[in-house]
Amino acid sequence: MRDYRIERARAALDSSECGAFLLFDFYNIRYVTQTWIGGALGDKMTRYALLTRNGEPILWDFGSAARHHQRGVRRAL
Repeated sequence: MRDYRIERARAALDSSECGAFLLFDFYNIRYVTQTWIGGALGDKMTRYALLTRNGEPILWDFGSAARHHQRGVRRAL
């Protein structure tokens, strides 16, 4: 499922003129990175992801819950 979602997101990126997508919406972040921190929807500016044309998505996550929800996505903490 993860490969399918990343391929769809990359296809959308490839069909655009953008060099990368910076994701702020929790549902878009979950779709691309397959990570979710429940209950963290109150402060949307503490979590975002970057999808580039090459490489894996990069997830920036701040707070104590971030360490408990690592799932193989490259993180900058």
